[in-house]
Amino acid sequence: MPFISLYRRIRALTLSPKVDAIVMAVQMDEFLFSGLPLEYVDSITVCDARLASFREQDKPLSAERLDAMKHFLADWKKV
Repeated sequence: MPFISLYRRIRALTLSPKVDAIVMAVQMDEFLFSGLPLEYVDSITVCDARLASFREQDKPLSAERLDAMKHFLADWKKV
């Protein structure tokens, strides 16, 4: 059965010896609830700021939650 959350999908990929790199497309503020799925990343690229709410998936993310997500990702330890 496939995992529902991005967090769980990323964690599962890290267990596979066949995976050399992971590219994530973050579309919701899920990480504000789940935490980050990896300890560090090589880079973060923001394509646009249109994210949806994880708890209310039919609604766009509020400006306050978007700022929280940006700060959360900016503090992610980079190698």
